[in-house]
Order: sequence, then structure tokens, then C-alpha cells
Amino acid sequence: CARCHGNAAGFVRSSLELREGILYGRNSRRPVDSFLSHHMGLGADDVEFYKKLLTRIANEVFRQ
Repeated sequence: CARCHGNAAGFVRSSLELREGILYGRNSRRPVDSFLSHHMGLGADDVEFYKKLLTRIANEVFRQ
């Protein structure tokens, strides 16, 4: 992922938003799992893994 998206925390800050515990793309406004299911040929297990990973990171970087 880093090749295109840089480090995960920076990517989350600039490209994603967390609303009511669900992670969305800032530009697409789509839930991340919906987007990931059509991104780079990821399988269902990979989509679930990355959704959890990015949501955990979002909870850390957007902590108030």
C-alpha cells in the first residue's frame, strides 16, 4: 500500500474520515469496505483485514 498511499497514518488523515465508527473515503464518501472490495483485486479476507487495520489507525489519529 505504501508505494501509492505513503504511510498508513498519513493516508488515513488525508484520505479517510471516521463517522459513527464507520470509515469512509473523503472524496468518494463510500464506506471503505465497499471501495476496497473493488480495489487492486483484494479478496474478502483482505478487505476485512484492511478495513479493521485502517479503522484502528483512524481511531488513533482522530482521537479527541
